Amino acid sequence: MLATFGGFEIAQLCGAMLRAAEHRLLLIDGFIASAALLVATRLASAVLAYCVFCHESGEQGHRLLLAELGGRPLLQLGLRLGGNWLRAGLPAGAGCR
Repeated sequence: MLATFGGFEIAQLCGAMLRAAEHRLLLIDGFIASAALLVATRLASAVLAYCVFCHESGEQGHRLLLAELGGRPLLQLGLRLGGNWLRAGLPAGAGCR
């Protein structure tokens, strides 16, 4: 799947997700991250149990990926900003301790 649809960045992200699952928390932010997660779940299905889906982007493909993964995003803003929710959400989440 990576050879056909992905590139090095998707492969790297997939590998990072597999490693991050060892710490039991993955923040999945957007379409590209969801694509990498799909590959990661095909390699190790347990990864999905540790995922928090940050938002649903405006891309139709992202909605399809979320449906395939069973992901329920925290926000549905229709943004196409790749990674901006993570930057905005982490400082807000830090105050929740």
